[in-house]
Amino acid sequence: MKKTFIIIILKFALIFNINAQKKVLFIGNSYTGVNNLPGMLAELANANNDLLIYDSNTPGGYTLGASPNLHCENTTTLNKINSDNWDYVVLQEQSQIPTVEYYRENTMYYGARILDSLIHENNECTQTLFYLTWGRKFGGLQNLGDYSSVDFVDFNQMQDTLTSAYLEIAQELNATVSPVGVAWKKCIAANPDINLFSSDNSHPSIYGTYLTACVFYATIFQKTPFGISFYSSLNEEEAKILQNIAESTVFDNMQLWNIHINPIHASFDYENNNGEVNFINSSENAEAYFWEINNLIIEEENPVYQYTENGEYQVKLIAYNECFRDTIIKTVIVDDIFSVEKKEVNLEQKISLYPNPCEKNAILYFENIDIKFIEILDNQGKVIKKFEYFKKKNIHLNNFKKGIYFIKIYKNKNIFCKKWIVL
Repeated sequence: MKKTFIIIILKFALIFNINAQKKVLFIGNSYTGVNNLPGMLAELANANNDLLIYDSNTPGGYTLGASPNLHCENTTTLNKINSDNWDYVVLQEQSQIPTVEYYRENTMYYGARILDSLIHENNECTQTLFYLTWGRKFGGLQNLGDYSSVDFVDFNQMQDTLTSAYLEIAQELNATVSPVGVAWKKCIAANPDINLFSSDNSHPSIYGTYLTACVFYATIFQKTPFGISFYSSLNEEEAKILQNIAESTVFDNMQLWNIHINPIHASFDYENNNGEVNFINSSENAEAYFWEINNLIIEEENPVYQYTENGEYQVKLIAYNECFRDTIIKTVIVDDIFSVEKKEVNLEQKISLYPNPCEKNAILYFENIDIKFIEILDNQGKVIKKFEYFKKKNIHLNNFKKGIYFIKIYKNKNIFCKKWIVL
């Protein structure tokens, strides 16, 4: 059922050109909450015309699986996992637990396995993303109850242990890693004057959070943060140093971080004969296709469309499967139409919906069009009404509750959609 829901929502996003976006849930503690890491990441994305929709549960001191404050049994955490079809769910462990063997093996990995299972039970396309944190500024002995780590001689030794711990569980679960601590290690070595730590030598300063946000941006959006004009409270020179470190940390070793590259490649060519254009689909690894051709939505693999006027036309192809999609827009040149009989009318010009928006009632009007059937869907993609086999020139739409609806009009294999708002 969830697969079907995802595809329905994806289709409407494509039809109405909703901006590309990532939906991310952050599960952790104060290492995520201090300086509002999710909010800073959203600002960074927005400055590069990307959209981050996020939620979080980050109470101080929480762990993935160590009592009494364990996310894998926390009702708020579990409800948030099930509340949406996330692109990523970020798992951040308490900062010391990965360095203490007993807790790493018996609580961190235990909690990670449970949460990862629940994440994929909610939506198999969601990627579990481990937030690989950083070591304490001066290393040292990490004591947790009756167990402790080795006495780390410095930050680097503690960081190497953290990195190893996160990579081990990520490899087991085929999860992605955001290598934040590795970027911190690079920054400390190359730019010791930039203090990533707050006064407690554990939590991040604003510099530390900014570097962390840049690493997450590169990991999640798979784009470089270098050159983005959002600097938070840093100056431009400082911000660009941290942007560059994040870029190299993520992109120099994407295989190690198990960053999933989009396997789909959208591609097509075309052949034109007196305005009859045969579209030749050469996309890779896709299961379904959405074409936008002259305001028509077509779901065939290799459609044929008859243009009636010479000109240059933008054609969009979206190739997709249940978890990934890719889009290509190409200019189609039609310049050999002389006396071709019009075979296809512009469907959009022959259909009107008024008033829109409306308070209660609206009329859907058709002008000499052979319609197969019509569906009305709510904003969750659920079909709430269907009209079939009618010969009326108009349909009265009455007694709908307030909200946003989508009207799908089927004409042979072509689909046209209208957005309808009831006030």
